[in-house]
Amino acid sequence: MGKRLLIVAASFLLAACSPAPVTPAADPAEAVAAVVEGFGSRLKNVSLLAPDAAQQIEAQYAEFVAPRLLAAWVADPLQAPGRLTSSPWPERIEIDTLNSVDEEAYAVVGRVIEITSAEINTGRIAVSYAVSLAITKTGSRWLISDYQVIEGP
Repeated sequence: MGKRLLIVAASFLLAACSPAPVTPAADPAEAVAAVVEGFGSRLKNVSLLAPDAAQQIEAQYAEFVAPRLLAAWVADPLQAPGRLTSSPWPERIEIDTLNSVDEEAYAVVGRVIEITSAEINTGRIAVSYAVSLAITKTGSRWLISDYQVIEGP
């Protein structure tokens, strides 16, 4: 009986001193928003008219974009989002709506915000235009599977 009590006591102490259980994965909507915002922050890094535009697309967008869409943009860089001129340039995507389609898909509508050097520290916007994005779960990752300009340049 003494050994059993010792084992129970030791088990209790180990459980009490163990780290808290791992929290479940982040809210899917937060993960989707992070993908859109991360992708939006990379738009300025892709010069669509550069000779190496396809390589820039691959390097900047691969972690955010589904392979099929990425391949289409690499094959035809002018169909991809990015920078067409030196100024203004796309600075970010601001999310207007983020809606769950099902457990593995979200529809996002947002605005690409473009700025010039005059707006950098002012918070002002030079140009903005509306975009829609489809975000789908691929394995354990959320990726952009469709991107369309719905109003703008």
